[in-house]
Amino acid sequence: MPSYSSKSLLQQLKTDVIDVLEAVQNNYAHLPENMLLTQPAAGKWSIAQAMEHMNTYGRYYLLAIEKTIDKAALLNNKNTASFVPGWLGDYFTKMMLKPAKMKSPSKHIPPAKLNAKEVVEEFMEQQRYLLLLLSKAEIIDLGKWRIPITLTKLIKLKLGDTFRFLIAHEQRHMIQIRNAAMVLGENTTYTIPAVHPAI
Repeated sequence: MPSYSSKSLLQQLKTDVIDVLEAVQNNYAHLPENMLLTQPAAGKWSIAQAMEHMNTYGRYYLLAIEKTIDKAALLNNKNTASFVPGWLGDYFTKMMLKPAKMKSPSKHIPPAKLNAKEVVEEFMEQQRYLLLLLSKAEIIDLGKWRIPITLTKLIKLKLGDTFRFLIAHEQRHMIQIRNAAMVLGENTTYTIPAVHPAI
């Protein structure tokens, strides 16, 4: 398993989150409600649905990450210079960025009827929160602390892998959002970096 500089990994992940946030602010936040809710094809998620799907993950993971960081900080758990991913965390992260279609867990499937503007605003707020958590994690050992996944508390990922997985998940669905917007005639430029040190 490759080893990453903890500092460089967190900085790259911050850059990724900023890219996501700016893409939403510049391309989607201003769109009218009806466009945000329009499904590009039968059975395909609208822009708002894709963001709400990500929001359901953020509602769980962001709080879990914050609690873990705060607990580690109380115990004065220092960060290490390098981070080695766990095999499961690495697998989940890489799986997120594969183009193959994946079935979402039922509790993360968004409804068709949404307040689209509230969904977009919550998503942007989650990205700002995530940036703050990435900064707070700079003093924490990314490999020592673990967080249960949403599906079961029996499976836990390292804190560093939780960040990697969550952000890769966002990148996956930002591509989905970009494609949905293009069908609706809205051309955007969001792309995942071709070479990504966090992957």
